[in-house]
Amino acid sequence: MSLTKRVLEKQGYFDEPLETRKCPKCGGIMKEQEQDYSGMTEGQQADYDAGFNRPFGCSECGEYGLFDVESVYEKEERELAWKDQEIDELVKITRVDPNSFENVIEHALRSKCFIEAISLIHNTIEAYLKKKIEDLTNNDKERLELLKKKFNPQYLRDYTTISYLLGIIDNPTYKSLLEFNEKRNKVIHELMTKPKDLETIRQIARRGRELQMKLSPLNLSSTDIANIMATFDRITQ
Repeated sequence: MSLTKRVLEKQGYFDEPLETRKCPKCGGIMKEQEQDYSGMTEGQQADYDAGFNRPFGCSECGEYGLFDVESVYEKEERELAWKDQEIDELVKITRVDPNSFENVIEHALRSKCFIEAISLIHNTIEAYLKKKIEDLTNNDKERLELLKKKFNPQYLRDYTTISYLLGIIDNPTYKSLLEFNEKRNKVIHELMTKPKDLETIRQIARRGRELQMKLSPLNLSSTDIANIMATFDRITQ
């Protein structure tokens, strides 16, 4: 089983029952078949997990075929609309000037307001991923439509998953973003009941800052990122 499948099942994305459809040959009921992952490549597994090429078989006549999940559901097409107005505003800002949010983040870091910095970095990463998704070529739009229906993107983990399945980010970045998102949620939700020491929170901010730089529309080089992280260490110690 692929890493993608394991992670998404853990997050509750694949707990729905297998689907059915009408058999085009005899009119009977075709049921989705369980799939063996062992012979699939990572890319094939990711496609299958996202709802592409699902196998269906008819118990009446034996008809067999591969179908997308989208062809099973009889729903109206939904527009590619994002639900978070704050993130939409950030996307507009980063399109105009990717540097515009940096002063706010750096001020929070210099003030050692690491919770604030983590939240700002988290939102900025979300905006970066959304911008990358919106900038896809027309060839990817149909697949994006299906992924939007599958994941109903609203949070960073949704944008992260869609970005990974569309090949916008690689597997290590995908795992790192999920880890950062999980740590961010944990430290904020447990802030009052289980407060973390300052260094732990600083390290979460540091990891988020590094990921933010890697995803930045400024296309920073490894040297640029190293210098930025050196500045992070200098102003936050």
